[in-house]
Amino acid sequence: MSRDRLIYGVNPVVVLLALIVTGVDALSKLWARRALAAHAVHLFSEVWLRLQYNSGVSFSINQSGPLLTTVLTVVVALVVVVVGVRARSGAAAIGFGLLLGEGLPTWSIA
Repeated sequence: MSRDRLIYGVNPVVVLLALIVTGVDALSKLWARRALAAHAVHLFSEVWLRLQYNSGVSFSINQSGPLLTTVLTVVVALVVVVVGVRARSGAAAIGFGLLLGEGLPTWSIA
């Protein structure tokens, strides 16, 4: 797809994929909150699904000082959005769509 065909310079593949991934992520979190609230679910062998909440960033890092982490996260997210929606078609568009879709804030969905 040429740059001239992008609507307002935005790659629709990136936006569509980000929306799909965000929706699947939100639905899986909704399912987990309801299905795993009372008890763990056994999948197979030694694999269980248990509901856990993370109080910090990845691996509960920076639980006590979230302001700096929040500011850095917002800056990085804005850069990714600006670069991502203008990505060329192909692997870059797919990668940015997946990255943006999982990075959008779905934690507030009940």
